Amino acid sequence: MLSVWAHRGESGAYPENTLTAFLAALRYDIAGIEMDVQRTSDGELVVIHDETVDRTTDGTGSVFEKTLAELKAMAIPAPAGRTESIPTLREVFRLLKEPCLARGLRLNLELKNSRVPYEGMEEQLLEAVREAGLRDHVIYSTFSRESVKRLKELDPEAEVGLLCQSVSECLEAAAETGADALHPLLHWQDVPGLPEKTALPVRGWNYWKFEPFYPEKREPELFPAGQAEELGFTDIITNFPGAYAPVLQGDTGRAAAAGEVFFFPGKRVDPETGLLTGGAAAAADGTPAAAGGAPAASDGAISVVNSEPFRVEP
Repeated sequence: MLSVWAHRGESGAYPENTLTAFLAALRYDIAGIEMDVQRTSDGELVVIHDETVDRTTDGTGSVFEKTLAELKAMAIPAPAGRTESIPTLREVFRLLKEPCLARGLRLNLELKNSRVPYEGMEEQLLEAVREAGLRDHVIYSTFSRESVKRLKELDPEAEVGLLCQSVSECLEAAAETGADALHPLLHWQDVPGLPEKTALPVRGWNYWKFEPFYPEKREPELFPAGQAEELGFTDIITNFPGAYAPVLQGDTGRAAAAGEVFFFPGKRVDPETGLLTGGAAAAADGTPAAAGGAPAASDGAISVVNSEPFRVEP
């Protein structure tokens, strides 16, 4: 059975690589969430795909030339006229640490360093993961063969996936780089009898031409799960995780009701406020929960109050 990963969160329905997209993905019985990591001019790791901010925000310019404050001042259009901001990797870790520990969720951190070198990014990212206590819940991926080698040199136990266009390219480069997984395009499986040729995980990703990102409204052309398995893929990375994975049940074992979004035991997103509720929803750094279960407004705050609340339809 295919393992399912949410590509930049549930990015077909919510703005990609935002806290809301990541929260929305947690509704589903998925293996993990994929996201993209870059670095600001003042050294902060941030989660955004493009090397420029033009496509996803109201700003312009290159990510690596902006300070964190400049990036945070930019707005990402979201449903119902709301806006999001570019999250830091620390903010994402604070949000996702508990579901990682509670249900075994994994994070696929793609280093966006094939066009912008981001010298020393491998060391910085490994240290950030260690500090967050998520070493056993993270895999790394990159198109850069040198970056794969560097990650394995720095931490031989780290799981590193090599991103490529075709399966054959991934297979060839895996032997050279020591990659632990192959991450090719779903539509470029050019190796017959793949399971006999490698025991590595083969995590296929779909192209934007077939799977649109929010706010584009066109119908996605989903890759059939059965066909993916027949071709030798072990995992699928998709903008539409709900098309491949069921909605999780609540911690009591009953099905999630309309308006309830269970993503780890005892916690949910309130459908009216969009805030975390249901017990001590403290952040990873120990920030206490405020009234109603939402974390207090501080450096460790977790809130999607400025994001469109999402619901599980009955």
